[in-house]
Amino acid sequence: MESNKGYVVIALCLFIFFSACGGKKQAESIWKIVDVDFKNGSYLPVKTNHDNCFLNITMNDTYVFFLNGYFGEGKVKKSGNEYKMLRDQDDKLVAAFTISSDSRNGATLDFTLFDVKAIQKTSNSDEVAHSAEIPVDWIKDGFTIDIEKERRSIKFDLYDSKYNKWRIKPGKKETDAEIRSRVRNHIEFMQLYFENALETGLRVVSEPNLASPFEVYSNGISMRKFDEIGDWQDLFFDGEDAKIGYDIIESEMRKDFALAKTKNAFELNADIFRKLLKMID
Repeated sequence: MESNKGYVVIALCLFIFFSACGGKKQAESIWKIVDVDFKNGSYLPVKTNHDNCFLNITMNDTYVFFLNGYFGEGKVKKSGNEYKMLRDQDDKLVAAFTISSDSRNGATLDFTLFDVKAIQKTSNSDEVAHSAEIPVDWIKDGFTIDIEKERRSIKFDLYDSKYNKWRIKPGKKETDAEIRSRVRNHIEFMQLYFENALETGLRVVSEPNLASPFEVYSNGISMRKFDEIGDWQDLFFDGEDAKIGYDIIESEMRKDFALAKTKNAFELNADIFRKLLKMID
């Protein structure tokens, strides 16, 4: 996406986790966007890649977010009902919002500031934008987000920065060890994705809409063809590094390993990724 177009990607579906608000333990819930209203009266375009867009505010007053090719992490400062998001490296104010309404099943966030210049772009792929470009003028006037609350894991934080390093495009070529670490990080995320579904008792979970080399089914997984995963390739410095990462996974996927004896698709897929992670040391 060209910088001179003055656009930034904003999530239609943004995952938000809160540690505390109004005396409630919000860390026990997932806050998922259902609507975004811009103060200039505009509307969101075609919906974007849900699983690639989220904001996670932790119990330690830190945050991490990915917005379809954009990344940021840092500290959160709370003053009454106001939340300020500060950039990690220099405490620059990135965003500010208040919670204008809050109930057991949902809430409304009122963003009064969102500094697009303070966001790190992690990808140059047009595919990453996925028809979700929003004019900067829409953002500067502020916007409101309506969210739903869903149960979440209390054992681990799926959208913690440590499980999502694979989403950040490196600024230089990586060593084989660094590529292997990136691959392992993605596989661990996939394992926890299905463990989260198991723990929270979800009856149905959609196939993860991720930049990934995997196709996920109710009875297992398979590899997508390398030339069909431009989104996955774009997470690496270049195509050569992406092919190394792909080959690391494919070489292990060709080996035989015992599958869990279960009819639960979440349990089966979590077990496959768990075993694959151990195989790629």
